Amino acid sequence: MIQQIDDASRVQIIGIGGSGLVARDLSYKLQKIGITTLIETDHHVQISVAQMLSPRDLQIVISYSGKRKDMLVAASVAKKQGAKIIAITGEKHSPLGLMADYILETIADEGEWRSAAISSRTAQKHHYRSYLYGIIKEA
Repeated sequence: MIQQIDDASRVQIIGIGGSGLVARDLSYKLQKIGITTLIETDHHVQISVAQMLSPRDLQIVISYSGKRKDMLVAASVAKKQGAKIIAITGEKHSPLGLMADYILETIADEGEWRSAAISSRTAQKHHYRSYLYGIIKEA
């Protein structure tokens, strides 16, 4: 997955709510190492941006449940455009996990309502930070 991120022409990163915070943080970190990212937390804009992706692009979808309809629509649009999809999710067998080309499974102890989602956000950040170190090391 490090190679896919490094080789991508553009990387669209999407997330909503707590996952949106993680998406924004990941975007800033990738930009600092010279990777062009597209970040927006409004799902209508996420879909519009996904329509502009190409097979040279990559979409990273961050969703703990992997079931949010708006996230699935954006991922489906990106897939139709030929972009590869990396899912950072707690449910690898979720609709998002099944759609993704690559999965980073997030292991977190979240209750049904996940009011703060602290453990899932921490786990999501751990995943991408590990990959960032790999990208930096290869550079």
